[in-house]
Amino acid sequence: MKKQHLLPHSWQWVGLAALFLGLIPSLKSFIPFLLSGSDYRQIGVAEAISQFGFLIMMPLSAVILCFSREKIEDERIAELRMKSLATTAIIYVILLIIGPLKGIILGRLFSHRIISNLHLLFGHGWWMLFIYLLIFKISYWVQNRRYSNEK
Repeated sequence: MKKQHLLPHSWQWVGLAALFLGLIPSLKSFIPFLLSGSDYRQIGVAEAISQFGFLIMMPLSAVILCFSREKIEDERIAELRMKSLATTAIIYVILLIIGPLKGIILGRLFSHRIISNLHLLFGHGWWMLFIYLLIFKISYWVQNRRYSNEK
């Protein structure tokens, strides 16, 4: 069997806790701050804490959740991981191709300040880790459901 360099399954709880610690302050003040169009340089203490949660804790939780084992890790799970990674790569390339079109459309709808704040919100590639995780978990759930129905 191939050696896998993944975190133990118990680390998924650490990843979920980091996600919770990053998501709650972000939803409370940082994301509304970004969407309001306020000047990014004039950030207060509450927004700084929320920014830490959004830009540090959430990517950290994504990495922990993506690279932790499932309860039963076998070849089927490894194949699901590879298929999920390939699908995520295709989605990322498509998003990169339509990126300039998105910029033109958003430029006509919103002011420059809101667009720069939205770029801070969605301009990071770590969102793709959550997309990978979503694809992997859904395909894992579907495959387990099919397997349990066949028995």
